[in-house]
Amino acid sequence: MIDNTTSSLWLKPIGTVYDELSMLINELAREHGSPRFEPHVTLISGLNSPIDHILNKIDKMSMPNNSVEIQLGKIGYKNNRFQSFFAHVENEDIFSLREQCKKAIGHQDIEEFMPHLSLMYHEMPEKKKEALSKRLGDTLDMKFTATQIHVISTNGEPEEWKEIAAINLDD
Repeated sequence: MIDNTTSSLWLKPIGTVYDELSMLINELAREHGSPRFEPHVTLISGLNSPIDHILNKIDKMSMPNNSVEIQLGKIGYKNNRFQSFFAHVENEDIFSLREQCKKAIGHQDIEEFMPHLSLMYHEMPEKKKEALSKRLGDTLDMKFTATQIHVISTNGEPEEWKEIAAINLDD
């Protein structure tokens, strides 16, 4: 098992939604010279706890639901590499799941949580992001059901990130 890694907890789409989002992320990466990465919604990032600890605690969490509905919506952008160009998550279920995970693994953070699905990690002028958003219709009206929490090693650049484990929400 990997011990010394920075990790994150993700929710990932599956099936057709995964394929469509992957195609969009890869198309934007090609157009703008940005990194490629898997479509995901980050629950918690920057975890430095041992992976075994994270896996053990998340696996033992009691979940009120065996899935989380994720509704994507309005496209947004910021001057932040990992929140550069994204679709907002429009529903609230993700907040309680995040809090459960934080409590289970003993994680405290001070960052404001803004649930989103990144479409591109790339710094570029706001006017270009605005035009790109308009090109995509200003909204990404997609929905998926997440049934697993994915533990991801996020050492290095996005192309180097690797899934360590996936834990079913219904266990």
